[in-house]
Amino acid sequence: MNCTQNSLRCLIYLVLLLCTSSSWAGEPNDINLPLPGEPFPFTFEGFDVVVQVPVDYNDLNETPLIFYYHGAGGRANVHYLAQMTESKGFILAGMTYTFGANGTVLLKRYTNHLKGEIKRVWRIKKHLEDELQLRIDDQQIFLGGISKGGWFTNDLFEIKPGLWAGALIIAAGRSQSTEMSASEKPIPLFKGKPVYIGVGENDVNRPAAERAKKYLRSVEADVTFEIYEGLGHAVDPESQLVRQWLKERLKPTTMQEK
Repeated sequence: MNCTQNSLRCLIYLVLLLCTSSSWAGEPNDINLPLPGEPFPFTFEGFDVVVQVPVDYNDLNETPLIFYYHGAGGRANVHYLAQMTESKGFILAGMTYTFGANGTVLLKRYTNHLKGEIKRVWRIKKHLEDELQLRIDDQQIFLGGISKGGWFTNDLFEIKPGLWAGALIIAAGRSQSTEMSASEKPIPLFKGKPVYIGVGENDVNRPAAERAKKYLRSVEADVTFEIYEGLGHAVDPESQLVRQWLKERLKPTTMQEK
C-alpha cells in the first residue's frame, strides 16, 4: 500500500514539474527572448540587428515600432532613441546597412536598393513577431536615423510614404539624388504624416534639412522642424521637442493601457 502511495506521489510530482517547466519556457524573460529595457542583438540574413523592448511592454497591446539607422562609422544600436523615449512606448530596432560603408551606388541601383531594403525591413518585422513573439502595431511603423541614417530614412520614407506612420530625420535631409530617384508621390500618401527634422545650427547638412522640410511640407506632411542652436553636425541630447514628438506618436489608448 505504501509503495503504491509513493509511486502515485512521484507521478504527481513529475507531472507538476513538467507543467512548471513548460510555463517557464513561454515566459517573456526566456533566455532566447528580449528582456524589457535591454538591447537584444541578433543576426538576420547576415547583418546585425539590435532590438529593445520598452520597459512598459506587455503582450496584451500592440506596440509601435521604430526602425533606426545609425550614422556613418557606427554599428547597429538604439542608444539615442532609448534615451529620447526613456525606453518606454516603442519597440526599437537598430539596423545595419546592406550596402558599402560610403553608400556610393549608381542612382538606378540605389533606387532598387531602397525597394529591397523595404522588403528586408518587413522580413525583420515578421521575425520580431514570429521568432521573438512581439506584438507590433501594423499602423505604427516608423523610420528614424541620424546623419547617414537620416539621409537613408528620408529616402526610404519618400520612396514608399504610404508604408510608414512617420519619420525622424536628424542631422540630414533631402539630397539632389533623392529628388531624382524617389519619384514624386501623390500628396494623399504624405498628407498628415508626422515628420521630425532636427539639425545643428552650423551643420553642413542644414541646407539639405531645410530642403527636406520644404518638400515634405509641400506634399502636406506634418513637419516639426528644430534647429539645435550653437551645434554643428551633432544631435541635441536635451531636445524636449523630439521627446514630445515621440510621445505624441503613441496612441491615447496605448498610453492609458500601459
